[in-house]
This record gives sequence, C-alpha cells and structure tokens, in this order.
Amino acid sequence: MGFSDNLQYLRKQHQMTQEQLAERLEVSRQSVSKWESGAAYPETEKLLILCDMFFCTLDDLLRGEVKARSEESAQAYDKHMRWFAKIIPTGVGLAIWGLALRLLLQGIGVSSTVATMAFLMLCVVSVTILIVGGMQHGNFVKNYTQVDKIYAKEEVNRFEKQFIVLVAGSIALIMLAIIFRVGSDALPLPHGWTDSVYTSIFMFLVAIAVSTLIYAGLTKSRYNVEEYNKEHGPEQEEKKNNKWEKMLCGVIMLSAALAFLLMGFLGNLWHIAWVVYPAGGILCGIVSVIANYKMEKNEDQ
Repeated sequence: MGFSDNLQYLRKQHQMTQEQLAERLEVSRQSVSKWESGAAYPETEKLLILCDMFFCTLDDLLRGEVKARSEESAQAYDKHMRWFAKIIPTGVGLAIWGLALRLLLQGIGVSSTVATMAFLMLCVVSVTILIVGGMQHGNFVKNYTQVDKIYAKEEVNRFEKQFIVLVAGSIALIMLAIIFRVGSDALPLPHGWTDSVYTSIFMFLVAIAVSTLIYAGLTKSRYNVEEYNKEHGPEQEEKKNNKWEKMLCGVIMLSAALAFLLMGFLGNLWHIAWVVYPAGGILCGIVSVIANYKMEKNEDQ
C-alpha cells in the first residue's frame, strides 16, 4: 500500500470525511482528494500531523501495510483488554474472599490455624493472578504503544447503559451489606457459632461489589482508545509522571497489605484490619490528584 491508499484507509477507519480531515489539517477538501488519488503529495509538516492524528509512524504512512497492521493491533487490543478486565477483578476478589472464608471458618468453630491457612492459600492465588495480569499487561503495552481501534457507537452506547447498572448495583450492594452487618447483631446464631459468620457474609458481598466495580472501570477504559494512545504515547514527561504515580501507589498498597497481616497475626484484629485497603485506595487517589496537578502545572509553564 502506498501513501494515498493508507491515507484513505485511515481516514475511513476514523470515520472522517474528506471535509473533516481537511478542516483539521487547515487545507482544502480538494487537496485531500488529490492526496488520496495520488495526484498530489502533502508537505512534511502535514505528514507529521497525519502521523499524530492516526497514531502511526511516518514510514508506515508512506510505505507500510497500514491496513494489516491496524487490524492486527485492533484485534490484539480488544482481546487483551477483555482478558485484563476479568483477571484483575478476579485477583482482587479472591483476596477479599480469602478474608471472608477465614471469618466464616472461625465463626463455625474451625480452628484458627486451619482458617488462616485457607486465607493465606487464597492470598497466594490472588497475588499470583495479579502479578501475571500486571506483567502481561506491561508486555502488551510495550508491544502496542499505539492502537487503531474504533468501536461502533452502538456498542459504546450499549455498554454505557450497562456501566451505569454495574456501578449503581455495586454501590447498592455495598450499602445493603453494611445495613446487614449493622442489623446482624439482632439475628440469632446456631449454637457454637460466632458473629464472625455474619461478618464473613458482609465481606463476601463487598468482594462481589468491589470486583464488579473494577470490572466495570476496566471495561470502560477499553472503549477509551484515545486515552490509551495518549497514556502510552511519546510524551516522555507524562510517562515519567505516570510511572512515579504508579510506583507510589504500589508502595502504598503493599504497605496496606503488610499492615493488614501485622494487625491480624500480631494483634488478632482481623475484624477491623480490612479498613487499611480502602484507606490505601484513598491515599492512591490523593497521589493521583497531586501528580495530575504537577503535570498540569508543568504544561502551563
């Protein structure tokens, strides 16, 4: 494929008319028509703008097989992001379910040692899943820094409706879980059981809600291809800020996990130790706000 074929293909892939492309390039529609017919050739400045606009290299735009590469990267992106949106919630959910299982076993009279072993085994599985998911995603991003994937508006609109239901339903489930836990003090218990059973039910419900929220958020990000390309584009300063932000959040969440285990094993405070995780999430949010503020400040300068 030559430049004219590549330009025509990329324009149609991005659902742009010749008039719209001409307007963005500040040229006439006739100029775009001549480029696509091979009757004329744009100047270097316009070529570079086209590369940024369509997320491709200059060499690919001029002489590459843009169509084949675009389709391959689009398929790989969709497949990977669907997988990523399932594997991460699974890993997080298993960690919370592990705690719920420990509380349940303790509540029905199983020895603390057995309950703790069950919890730790699920934690091992959870951490393994998250490590594999994170490393696989990192490898994918290295291989596909830019993707040319256009989702149909009907598909995006359909998911937006699902997203509202998923988020609202998850929040409602958390609220119901809290109501249940508060009111569970008045509920009867079989002989030999403790209220840890009700706490475990609360944690099971929270795990489902949190996993659903993560799935909804990651799936929503899959449709935001422009943001993906921007995040993994050539802007080195933005990459540096993102890397620093991710590193700090990683340290915070690992510290939260350490605090959780220390509170549980040394102080036997399993029933309240879980609060370190939402606290860690809030701290990560603060780090993100500060990082974005610094980045915007640097851009203004």
